[in-house]
Amino acid sequence: MDFFDVKTLDEGLKIIEAFGRRAEVSQQFETVPLSEAVGRVLGRNIVSPVDLPDFHRSTVDGYAVFAHEVQGASEAIPSLMTLAGEMTMGQEEIVALRPGETLYVPTGGPLPDGADGVVMIEYCEKMDDTILLVKRPVYPGENVSYKGDDVARDEEVMEAGRRLSPYDIGLLAGLGIGDVPVMKKLRVGVISTGDEIIAATDPYTFGKIRDINGNALSAALKEYGVTVTGHHLVKDDYEALREVFKSTLRDSDCVLFSGGSSVGVRDFTQEVITSCEDSEILIHGLAVKPGKPTIVGRVGRKLVFGLPGHPSAALLLYNLVVVPYLDQLNQTSLEPIRVAARLKSRVHGAPGRDAFVMVTLGPPDADGYLEATPIHAKSGMITLLSKASGFIRLSRDDEGFREGRVVMVTRLRNTLHPGDEKR
Repeated sequence: MDFFDVKTLDEGLKIIEAFGRRAEVSQQFETVPLSEAVGRVLGRNIVSPVDLPDFHRSTVDGYAVFAHEVQGASEAIPSLMTLAGEMTMGQEEIVALRPGETLYVPTGGPLPDGADGVVMIEYCEKMDDTILLVKRPVYPGENVSYKGDDVARDEEVMEAGRRLSPYDIGLLAGLGIGDVPVMKKLRVGVISTGDEIIAATDPYTFGKIRDINGNALSAALKEYGVTVTGHHLVKDDYEALREVFKSTLRDSDCVLFSGGSSVGVRDFTQEVITSCEDSEILIHGLAVKPGKPTIVGRVGRKLVFGLPGHPSAALLLYNLVVVPYLDQLNQTSLEPIRVAARLKSRVHGAPGRDAFVMVTLGPPDADGYLEATPIHAKSGMITLLSKASGFIRLSRDDEGFREGRVVMVTRLRNTLHPGDEKR
């Protein structure tokens, strides 16, 4: 395969995005129980059917009052109030507060009718069972959460395309929503190619390579929320590869090849793609380091990615080009997390190509920037991504970044590695 029309990463992403607008996906909507909705993509906007909270309530442990009756209260001259009882959690009957009276209300408890403020318990003193001294004023609305303060009835609280977090599940539960409309999971097939590739549990013989890429890509897809339709290992045999590909494509919205995308007479990925009716190669290589031997093709209205054989390059390109495409199909706009960090050593660019350098992140310096330590390893080393906290991008025009420069790091995970904070 000749890389006669290598695209920049940005050009490649534009091609993929343009295709995504007319892609064929089997995706439809389905309704799942609230307990199964975390991580799923919301299928339609959610409008609140209720007010939240649905009653006026106290935000502190204290005593409900008419705010104007305690405006002059102080340690020296407390307001004398009649203690008329208490409001309890879960109480269904709301009593009315009368002038000169106060009722005890726990945090989250309902306010008596008419009360417009709550004095925190530490600013009150009980003289006996019926007399309370209030030693601090409150303004109207202080320590009170009014009906609908959090969410108002008929308010739009979530938009379609949102990937539901545990916190979103909590909000939906609070609104009384037990069944959630979500998009059906995308279906993606993974094919690892090469005579040297063996399954992770196969007996090892010299010269063989365990299927790192296929397992890592399948795991990444599952973590994303995709249904992996199949994870196949296929030798360098054109007819066998073509048969597996056609079967996998039939059951999938997208197919990922691992390996078989570099220049070589035994790499059949491009031939297999173009052997199908209504097919073409959209990208013949990307001007990135690592990951130049990446191809993107289409069969009908489905996209096929041929990722590099080197593990870290394959997984980097998965993040750079496959995930944005899956986001588009899911109609979601989940942005990668980027943080500012200061380089601990110089990194070199790759003239004419966008270069991606893996880094580990350490604790912040005196200026508040995390420290970014470049990991210098070859793209065939799977430990490169296992050790990395994220990566930095050097454009094709960057010769390099000097030590001490503040750069943006795209996170691969949301936490530091154990021991990072000790460096």
